[in-house]
Amino acid sequence: CALPISPPTNNPPAPRADVGREGLTTTDLFLRSDPSTDNKPVGMAEKGSRVRVLSVSNNWYEVQILEHGRSTDNNSLDAEHGWVNKRYVNLDS
Repeated sequence: CALPISPPTNNPPAPRADVGREGLTTTDLFLRSDPSTDNKPVGMAEKGSRVRVLSVSNNWYEVQILEHGRSTDNNSLDAEHGWVNKRYVNLDS
């Protein structure tokens, strides 16, 4: 009994392909300690911040801030890396 063969699909690139890429944040984003909004923010990536993707988990990027979009407003959120929702990061082509 032969199994049916599915036609090829246009799958998006594997998320790991995004690791190491750089991009800009499209809005002010809280950095989280893990890929969830169930925890308190640890940092802030302001709109226009340049970030590098360190790892990927579902719809989240772990990022390192390379350059802030503007001066930081809140000194209590001073982490320079954390997790953000990837829909708010435009990666470079």
